[in-house]
Amino acid sequence: KEPFVRVSWDEAIKLSAKILKENFDKYGSEAIYGQLYQWGSLGKVGHSQRTAKRMLNALGGYVSELGGYSYGAATAFLPHVTGSIDPTHNPTRWEGVVKEAKTIVFWGTNPVVSNKIAIGVPMHNSYAYYETMKEKFKKDEMKIYSVDVYRNETAEYFGAHYLAVRPCTDTAMLIGLCEYLYENGLYDKEFIERYTVGFDKFKEYFTGAKDGVKKDLAWASKICGVSEKELKELADTLAKKDTLIVTGYAIQRQHHGEMAYWALIALAAMLGDIGKTGRGYVMNDQMHKNADISFIAPKLQAFNPAVNEKYLAPQGKLAKAKYHEIPNSRLIDAIMEPGKEIERNGKKYVMPHIRVMFNANGSTFTRHPDTNRAVEAMKKIEAIITTEPFWTSTARLSDIVLPAALECERTDIE
Repeated sequence: KEPFVRVSWDEAIKLSAKILKENFDKYGSEAIYGQLYQWGSLGKVGHSQRTAKRMLNALGGYVSELGGYSYGAATAFLPHVTGSIDPTHNPTRWEGVVKEAKTIVFWGTNPVVSNKIAIGVPMHNSYAYYETMKEKFKKDEMKIYSVDVYRNETAEYFGAHYLAVRPCTDTAMLIGLCEYLYENGLYDKEFIERYTVGFDKFKEYFTGAKDGVKKDLAWASKICGVSEKELKELADTLAKKDTLIVTGYAIQRQHHGEMAYWALIALAAMLGDIGKTGRGYVMNDQMHKNADISFIAPKLQAFNPAVNEKYLAPQGKLAKAKYHEIPNSRLIDAIMEPGKEIERNGKKYVMPHIRVMFNANGSTFTRHPDTNRAVEAMKKIEAIITTEPFWTSTARLSDIVLPAALECERTDIE
């Protein structure tokens, strides 16, 4: 409520350090939350996320996050189904897709736009392959579909067959397609028997043997809004083999979002194209990123956020850092309900009592849902320290704001 007062750097740093140290000494590492997200900073030396982590590690530890908003449901879920720990893995590349795929479905993804993003991308070379795919589509050598809540730029670019699915109904649509393939004998029975486990349980569900509700195309159509005729046409096309389903992270950013990924994997397994060059499924539409960097130049090591052991007790003065972990989407719950026990991926977590928040490389209000509740939560924190080049909503609610330099204002190496 009080107006901000300009002070010297020395005074601001001393005051920030005093707040962090006093709360740590009195309450331990569970009192200090590090809002240290992965975006908003470049540079191997001055990377704000890593340098802030180093500082909080030197303090003695802090409350850190598990997972992320980009593909948090996927990282918890995929190891149980495919063994992969990361949805950013690329099972194929565009070269193989152009050569081998006869049908491509862009499901809840817009790569014509998203592939322009420069995160880890030295060459935007996917667009040449898009042109080839577009020409093959015009010559009827390739079928291209777009399943999304709106006719996005990718659908427009390819002139794709567009199927307008209702938001958050992808799972129902996918299950309906699976039931149709099974009922009409269009699925790859040999692949299912050889490479999958649990199909009998899945079959019990979509045939209605378990609950009396048959999950056919009519059932799916009522939920997802795509007509039975369109669903049948898509299923028949997919069953002709040589299919690639390309999705991004959007379809798992919903309530029980992991189910959409699970249903998509089940559909791809029933088609029997998983593991074949240019076919199967892809959960990271930015396939052009794979390996480009490592082939061009040696990888530079980034600033290490861990404190060197020589500075730790008994030979040094610093104690080994202790951490408290919370699922990243439960920050507001932790602030509002300290001591609450929650479960994530089969493990129980007790929400810490957060008293101080240190922000570097990210804004609470652009990351977390339910902004109004987030505002009330922030008001409960005793001290908020923010490093930020801009006057963001998080900075305005802070007690101490340390102006940070932009990349163009400092020297670094990437």
